[in-house]
Amino acid sequence: MNRLLQRLKGPIEKWETTAIIAALSRSKGGFQCQLLRELTVRHTPNTLHCFLQKLTSPEAGIRRAAARGLGVMGQGQAVDKRLRTEPCTSVKLELAKSWIASGGEVQLAHNALKKHAERSFVTHLGERQPALIVSQEYPVLLRTLTASLKTPQLEVSDPIKNPVAIAHQGRPEDRQFLLQQLQTGGRRKEHRSIALLGFHGDPRNLKHLYGLLSEMSVDPGRGFAHRRTAATALGRMGLKEATRALLQALRREPADHEGRPGAGMGIQFPVRTNIIWALGEIQTEHAIPALIDLLDDDAGSPLGGFYCVAMDALLKIGPKAEAPLKKAALGHGKKAINAQGVLNALRESPERQL
Repeated sequence: MNRLLQRLKGPIEKWETTAIIAALSRSKGGFQCQLLRELTVRHTPNTLHCFLQKLTSPEAGIRRAAARGLGVMGQGQAVDKRLRTEPCTSVKLELAKSWIASGGEVQLAHNALKKHAERSFVTHLGERQPALIVSQEYPVLLRTLTASLKTPQLEVSDPIKNPVAIAHQGRPEDRQFLLQQLQTGGRRKEHRSIALLGFHGDPRNLKHLYGLLSEMSVDPGRGFAHRRTAATALGRMGLKEATRALLQALRREPADHEGRPGAGMGIQFPVRTNIIWALGEIQTEHAIPALIDLLDDDAGSPLGGFYCVAMDALLKIGPKAEAPLKKAALGHGKKAINAQGVLNALRESPERQL
């Protein structure tokens, strides 16, 4: 539908605001996210109801775009409840940014992020914190939050452009500039540019990130870093249309990449950890079987296997994972214990308790 509409009406940035609002109810996924992002840059008062409505979307990327829109409009205090109950890391960070930018109490946002980062499960090896494994712990979230809030509101015509600042602002018109950054400079700049595509959040960049998920470079470590960073960027974008690419990457990684030339540090810092985290961030129910299969993996990586980050991903997916988890919990051994650990966490989740 998005291609048909754009053929009929031209690029979204040329649409009337009323046309964008009308199309929101007839669209989904990346195209709906793109429509919300365009509404955000228009600062139109009559779009408030659109952002409020999409704040409870079942798709994380849509909730993230809605939270950002509310922050830009100075209406971030409307995210109070969602800030406390949101299960996905990237969305929670965007909610915190909008809350503070709209005059909300800073400590409340910090507390919400801290509680999220300190979440834990009872596993077959005792209590474990998945956030420590995927490097999404509170200090990292807090640094990202602080950096984004200190970002000056740059104009498109500014002669000196700060890529980090531009990525956090998330304006659709800056997409080409960020893609250019990916094509120029050395290895470190490449890695940063891939990460910035995730923070920027433009769904038109999905195809670029899909290609990086399968990259094998003759430069040891380069392909690994690209795959790992691309997986994280896709998770930050939170769009379910990335499911197929991420699941393919999850299957391909141990067979085609780990331990081979070009994998670099892919064993020491496994790409699969980031892929699993991303599958949880996009809350895709299609990943449930693969994630349950990983619940007994405590030796697949030097970070302690994949069971803990798989538990976290299943928790983020939420109620749709309950039936398969209950079936797994009826068995014996590590998988059953860890499945029960996720079920216990689901029952105690903030959203369930409200």
